[in-house]
Amino acid sequence: APSGGYRPPFAPRGPYGGPPPVPPTPVPARPPAPRREPSRLSRIVLSVMCLAFGIVALYDLMGGSVRPSAYLAAALTAVGLGLVVGAWLGRARWLIVLGLVLSLALGIVSAGEGGRVAHLRSGKPITWRPVSVAELQSTYQADFANATLDLRDLDFSGTTDPVVVEIRIDVGRIRVLLPPNVDVDVTGKSDLGDTDLLDQHWSGIDTGAHRLQDNGEDGPGGGKLIINARIDMGRVEVTR
Repeated sequence: APSGGYRPPFAPRGPYGGPPPVPPTPVPARPPAPRREPSRLSRIVLSVMCLAFGIVALYDLMGGSVRPSAYLAAALTAVGLGLVVGAWLGRARWLIVLGLVLSLALGIVSAGEGGRVAHLRSGKPITWRPVSVAELQSTYQADFANATLDLRDLDFSGTTDPVVVEIRIDVGRIRVLLPPNVDVDVTGKSDLGDTDLLDQHWSGIDTGAHRLQDNGEDGPGGGKLIINARIDMGRVEVTR
């Protein structure tokens, strides 16, 4: 620099600032983590659930008394076993959510089968007992009831046209008592519960409508009765 007078400006990269700094070395990007394979435990648990459903359904079809809660209990058992195995193998978190959903559904269904409608058992049941075919109504309906339609004292032999009766209850039980000789065409449906039609039994969730025909003790003749009984949750029973 000159000894006096004008001094040139100084800047980091000016004529007296030295060489420019070396740019930093770029850090190489980390390779993406390898994708984990789907857990085999998930497929195993789903397979066990299907197997449990099949065993319960087979027992139901063979005539065993199976409640709707049994299907949910079988599925929940399979999930519980999967959680026990997953405690050592890991990667079973989604089974916790599935187990909670099944537990909630099992509690609701079990309450519907038992305690939730317990007040219906302690209350006075509904009994419809017409004394003649003319007094027999075409429709019987109730919300929550243990209802019995007693037709044992009616004589349908004098009727020329089929007599049609509709019975509809939301929660509870429908019981129809038939006379011994009338020809009957009965259709029963329980969305959640049991259906017993003339010694034939069905149980489960939304098993569909079931229809049976029976000519009574005397064979064809003696009048014609058509019954359509449906309940949302509970039991439908038609007997002679």
